[in-house]
Amino acid sequence: MYYKYAEESSFSVRKGRTKKWKGVVTHKYLRCNKYGTSQSKRSFDSLSEPSMYVRQKTFTVTDCKAHVGVSFCRETCNFILSKFVEDHNHCLVDTFKCDLTKISRKLSFSTKKFIHQMSLNRVGPTVAHRLLVSIKGGHHNVRGTPVDFKNFYNGMRIFIGDRDSQSIFWADEISKLNYKAFGHVLAFDATCQTNRYKMIFVPFTGVDHHKKCVTFGAALISIETIDSYKWLLQSFLNFHGAQTKLVLSDQDPSMRQAIVQVSSDVIENINVRSRILWFGIFWFTRQRVVVIEKFGLQDNEWLNDMFEIRDRWVPAYFREITFCCLMKTTSRCESSNAAFKVNSTSTNTLVQFMLCMESRLDGQRYSQRSCEYKTSSVSFKSTTGEEIEKHAFELYTQTIFNDVRKEIMKGKYCCYVTNTEAVDAHVLYFVTHLDKRKDITNVFLVNFDPANNSVSCSCMGFTRGNGMFYQEVFSQFQIVLVWIPILKVFYVLWFWRCFRNADAVDDNEYVFEEIIGNVNEGDDFIENPDAVRTKGCGKVRRVMGESEKIVEKAGKVASYGIPCIYQDHP
Repeated sequence: MYYKYAEESSFSVRKGRTKKWKGVVTHKYLRCNKYGTSQSKRSFDSLSEPSMYVRQKTFTVTDCKAHVGVSFCRETCNFILSKFVEDHNHCLVDTFKCDLTKISRKLSFSTKKFIHQMSLNRVGPTVAHRLLVSIKGGHHNVRGTPVDFKNFYNGMRIFIGDRDSQSIFWADEISKLNYKAFGHVLAFDATCQTNRYKMIFVPFTGVDHHKKCVTFGAALISIETIDSYKWLLQSFLNFHGAQTKLVLSDQDPSMRQAIVQVSSDVIENINVRSRILWFGIFWFTRQRVVVIEKFGLQDNEWLNDMFEIRDRWVPAYFREITFCCLMKTTSRCESSNAAFKVNSTSTNTLVQFMLCMESRLDGQRYSQRSCEYKTSSVSFKSTTGEEIEKHAFELYTQTIFNDVRKEIMKGKYCCYVTNTEAVDAHVLYFVTHLDKRKDITNVFLVNFDPANNSVSCSCMGFTRGNGMFYQEVFSQFQIVLVWIPILKVFYVLWFWRCFRNADAVDDNEYVFEEIIGNVNEGDDFIENPDAVRTKGCGKVRRVMGESEKIVEKAGKVASYGIPCIYQDHP
């Protein structure tokens, strides 16, 4: 009650004396914050320079006697008001300055939580204060100053202190479900500068059915050795209970040895060969010899070392592994590492880093839910006029369906069947593939099994890619071309979008006026001023070099020569 009274009366309160008898509180006092006298008893010596300097004080006491006291009543076992002094010996704070008093600067729980949440996104306390001021519409609506925000943030870091070493990192059940669905291929790469202890952060990253990065788990290691990575991989496999088919990593020797020792099945799968792959391997070997001889690189040590481990990075050696081309480099992992660094800084404790990681995972899963919502809410509109397009729409996510629809279009206009053979109850289609200039680029073999209506292609795009057929397969189906006036559809969609946006603007005009004020467009309408040229702004455009002038002049000549095309002139 007294704190509320002090806040309404524009003065601050601090705790006074507390009396006890045999361990039981008998008296308590709350006093005006200006109670007490100055304790400075320093003597000044004009001959001693250090004694001349006095520490600057921002707050002084006036020995104000205003206070309230309560005492313990034994009969009722309650506290009763025993003393109340109302008068102050100083001026009270002005009404428009009340938000600067100590009692008004006390941070609420929601404000403290806001500071913490901002720190998880690499927003410091000073910037967090500015954001909250902007959100609430002014400093007078925000409790606390930037210094108060800093004090709470530093206090939170001090509170963590030695408790930091007790924190552990784990992969939750959602990560386990994601690994079960999308863990055919994963990549992991180490990154530094994520915490104050300089520990190395290693996330395991994959690709989901929306072509988005998905994290299967993460860990911190103190040193990049074979034993560290062996412990990391073994812990990962123990948690998920299943082994992936393909692991992508950089050329770190410790990672490679750990993968060989822990994930032996992965290496055996990579070393599988087949007759279909022989052509790709032979082509790679032949082209390598051509390049080496052309540029005289026979003694290049790095190229020779890379050729020795060619079964680790040449796709022709592991094309039969499902989804082997879903990720071709560790760029996905590097992108995931960069995303984690957006939230965390190199000064974070392990607890703060863990909270930042959870915040980033929440954003990742929000993106996945958004893609799921888009897939479930979009209605089907045929582009090719084929039933197989509608079936693909029902089967795939929106992201993958867009790719499948492109392959269907290419199958109709860029592929054709050149030969058909029947072999052992199978029908073989030789499909010729054309590029944009209608030049033949390749011939693929499509195998159709009438017994189970299954289709496979020599390109192995369904196996090694995104789990979808490519244009060569779609081209061999007997389809009826249905013309769709696409240009008309585009115009209709454009007009519909314009009208929809116009309605949205009309609805938002009231909101805009409420935020920035009403804008009267009457007879006294003032136009926006022209941009002015200030001192030191230089010329309108930078000085062009001679080569740039020649290029610009040539471009103008080319544009002037466009009508000559219709006159059969070069």
